[in-house]
Amino acid sequence: MILTSWIIWKERNNRIFDRNQLTVAELVLHIKEEVDVWLLAGFKHISAFPAAFSSPVGRRLLSL
Repeated sequence: MILTSWIIWKERNNRIFDRNQLTVAELVLHIKEEVDVWLLAGFKHISAFPAAFSSPVGRRLLSL
């Protein structure tokens, strides 16, 4: 919850101060990727988050 709120807050700041904005789809993808990074770093408290999106952890990161 806090990680998602933080990313949305940063997007709000980008829209207001930098006049740069992501689409909703891009924002959701950014949130998913950030959660994957946190999980790969060992932060286990958000392990239920990827299941909500039906996305295996790290799939997008490993494909880069």
